Amino acid sequence: MNLTDTAIKKLKPGAKVYRKTDGRGLMIEVQPSGTKTWIYRYTLNGKRHAPMKIGNYPGMGLADARTKRQEMENLVNSGVNPKEQIKKDQDQKVSFSQYANDYFDKVVKKDRKDPSGIRRYLDKDILPALKDKLLSEVTVQDISKIIDLKKAQGSDAVALE
Repeated sequence: MNLTDTAIKKLKPGAKVYRKTDGRGLMIEVQPSGTKTWIYRYTLNGKRHAPMKIGNYPGMGLADARTKRQEMENLVNSGVNPKEQIKKDQDQKVSFSQYANDYFDKVVKKDRKDPSGIRRYLDKDILPALKDKLLSEVTVQDISKIIDLKKAQGSDAVALE
């Protein structure tokens, strides 16, 4: 049975999470907190995959959810896993500087007592060389140039880090 906007608005939270289906893999999940989430469920190459979240209601309305479902369905029909495609698309939009700064904050700061040296090399040598290049566009040659520059400056130990 297809959902309607009126039916979605009338969905009330229960003691447990529950789902109502719209058809062709599209469902709305209602949390006990009242949050309503669009879910897409699919089978690819004969294997049932875990349902994927595609948006929240009312931020994504019924028409938008159906459009998104159709996009996901088209990917599945062409043999592409929609979860992997979305991740790939997101990775292609991340700049090297965004990734480097996130990595520094999440990993380096936690692993090092004093990360200021790494931050200095990042700001002085690495980020200016790669500027706003997308992460997916950074090549081995780009990294090699930075390493060669540090070696030419007599900083062999730094080049190895």
